Amino acid sequence: MNRRQVLRRLSVAGIASLTAGCLGDRTPATESTTPPQTTTESTTSTRTTLDPSRFYNVVDVKELPAKPPQTDVACGDDTLDDVERPYEHSPPQEVSGLELTASKDNVAIGEDITFSLRNVTEEPIEVGTIYKYNVQRLENDRWTPLFQTPTKAWHDIAFGLAPGAGYDWSFTVDREGLEREHKPHEVSYHVCSPLEPGTYRFAFWGVLDDALATRLTVESP
Repeated sequence: MNRRQVLRRLSVAGIASLTAGCLGDRTPATESTTPPQTTTESTTSTRTTLDPSRFYNVVDVKELPAKPPQTDVACGDDTLDDVERPYEHSPPQEVSGLELTASKDNVAIGEDITFSLRNVTEEPIEVGTIYKYNVQRLENDRWTPLFQTPTKAWHDIAFGLAPGAGYDWSFTVDREGLEREHKPHEVSYHVCSPLEPGTYRFAFWGVLDDALATRLTVESP
């Protein structure tokens, strides 16, 4: 299977809706020189063995940049949309050979926490863009997204994770510490609601049609 065909299974065609994808990272640990392409999103969730020479390959653990948004937004502005994908189930912590964990099960507001995605198999695994993530709070039996963005659509890209490789997302658990600017695509994640003690989860849905999530308890400072 050539690279164009695999990307057709993973990526969003041109510009996709907010619930379908987000901008891809073009600076993985090791990458090919072939430019990314955007094609039709996959309708399957099976794991595929990759040719490591054909992808934007991540061969180690990559720490995502922890830069805050460069511009402020007016919370309550109708130009802001929730960063949200409608989940039809409660995502597990491990799916399709990938595992998502948190550095702590309980964290106080103002403390640091890291969420980690790892390939736990002995084969390379393909994933979508690393910006398909959200932090959600459990309210009245419903998961409410914390992040909002003024960006209505984005592109996708395919990555190949080597065995043991993956990504780390590190945050400080407060409004400013959770906000992010995703370079080089000018996509910003903003938090407009105050953080309160309760049950939260970090969710990642850049896995074909699957999603992963890990729960944590946020406590008072």
